Order: sequence, then structure tokens, then C-alpha cells
Amino acid sequence: MENNILSVIVCTYNPNLEILNRVILSLKSQTLQSEHWELIVIDNNSTEPLDTKLDLNWHPNSKIIIEKNQGLALARIRGVKESANEFIVFIDDDNVANNEYLNNSLQLFTKYESVGLFGGKALPNYLEHTPADWIKGYIGLLGCRDLGEKELISTIEDKKVDEYPYFSPIGTGMCIRKKVFLTYLNEIENSNFRKNLGRKGAALTSGEDNDIVITALKSGWQVGYFPQLLIEHIIPEKRTTKEYLGKMNQAQNKSWIQLLLFHAICPWSQIPKWSVPLRKSKAFFTYKAWTNQEAFIKWKGACGLYEGLGIEITKESYFFSI
Repeated sequence: MENNILSVIVCTYNPNLEILNRVILSLKSQTLQSEHWELIVIDNNSTEPLDTKLDLNWHPNSKIIIEKNQGLALARIRGVKESANEFIVFIDDDNVANNEYLNNSLQLFTKYESVGLFGGKALPNYLEHTPADWIKGYIGLLGCRDLGEKELISTIEDKKVDEYPYFSPIGTGMCIRKKVFLTYLNEIENSNFRKNLGRKGAALTSGEDNDIVITALKSGWQVGYFPQLLIEHIIPEKRTTKEYLGKMNQAQNKSWIQLLLFHAICPWSQIPKWSVPLRKSKAFFTYKAWTNQEAFIKWKGACGLYEGLGIEITKESYFFSI
């Protein structure tokens, strides 16, 4: 095995140190020996710097880097630029990886040379609380999924992206070839819209993961789902409220529609901007948003859909607004 071939990038902003230490411990427990991978922690301008609070002395090739420009996408970009290897694994600051995660990732990178990026199972870990049963239907909003035990790989057809593979990797534990990420980075260099799709501080905006996938597919790469990759996503109780999930559903839907429009693959027609408030009001009664948590969350998702379809597009800058 080549001495060092894998880069693990952990992006964090004002983390819960107890949870982050669990993440680091899961990396320390990997069966892939540390001399075969590097560990890069990107401190995305936290209020209190992490360099004195995080112990990485156990790893022979680790570093903590401060990225002052706020935003998950920008933090990931900094991490990849700082990386030395051709294979990248993104581990969020609330992701606890199975001890075979890095070893399995490396094997999959070498086995499937046409797969540019992939992921696996991301299971929720609610720690000290037991969520209501209805939460199970919304774990996708929390960055979790379980698509079963079958390996799934997309096909390639003339670099056309007519449909988004449902098993495309999500941010939780995403594995990506550096050359694929750099292709994406080259495309977004002059697009503030695409650079700001990801989380930024307390904002729940999203979409950069989907943007990376679409860019890779358009470049002729395959994407995959591999169930042997197992990771736990720690979910605090505050993220299981109807208010949080509603905001998340709204933000994700809006970003998703914007992204589909940007890539000219949106199956829905745009709507007049002036009609958005009226459609939101009508949807409130259609979904009976006042009746229960699920109805409220679905209504907020519809609000995000309308906001996305009501955007204004300026061709010169690809700037979206509502």
C-alpha cells in the first residue's frame, strides 16, 4: 500500500466539543493505520479557536486550519486545497464513523475507478433522547439514510443528466476523488450562488452536495451507494422539533429547485414572483398545517418549493433572488 493515499477532512463551526471528540475518537479507532491517511480539521472561524481544545497528537499527519470565510462549502474547498492525496473523505463534526469506514472507502476507490464519488448508510444516533415515531419519516432532512444492503452504481450515457440518482451520496461521510472535486471547484469559482449553497453559520441553506453530484455526472463520472460504509449521525433533541425540521425542509427545497434551474434540469415550470405569497397561503390550508407536526413540515416544504420556482435569474451573474 502506498504510504499515504487518503485525506480525511472534518469541517466544523462552534462545535459541541463532547460530540466532536466522539468523532475524533471514531477516527482514532480506524482499522486503516494512521500512516496511510492524513487528518485535516477545518475550523470555520469558530468563536473560540479549536487548536487548544482538540487533541490530534495521536495522529502523525494531522493539522487544524482556520478558514475565516464562513460557510460549509468554503470550508470544504479549503480542506481539499490543503489535502495532499487523491482520495477525499468528508466527515462532519457530528459523524461517528464505523471503524472500517476508511479501509472500506479506500478499497472502493480502487475497485471502482469510474465512480467519482459515493457514500453509504448514515444512521441517526439520538443519544440521550427518544424521538417521536413520526420523526422516522423525516430522517432524510437530518442527513441520514438507509437504502438497504445492495450496492448501487449509476450508469453513464453521453454525460447527460436527465434524472438525479436517488442513491447519490449525501454530505454525511461523502467519499470523493480529488480530481472530481477540483472539476466542481473550477466550475463554481466565479459563482457566488454556488459557493453559498451550503450551511453558513446558523442558516439552514443546503445544496452544495447535490451540486457536486450533478457536476460529476455531467463530467462523465458515476456515483455510488455502498452499504458497507456505515456512519452514525448524532442528532441533538433540538433538531427533532417541527420548527427545526420545517425550516430545514423549506431551505432544502428552495436550494434544490434553484440548483435544478441552474443546471437546466428542473421538471417544474417557474412561477411569477408575485404569486409566491399567495401560493404559500393557499398551501397552508391545503396541508392543514395547523393540525400536526407532519402537516406543518410538509407545508414548509411547499413554501420552499414555491420560493425556488419564483426566483429571478440574471444570466450575466447567475444570481438568484426572491
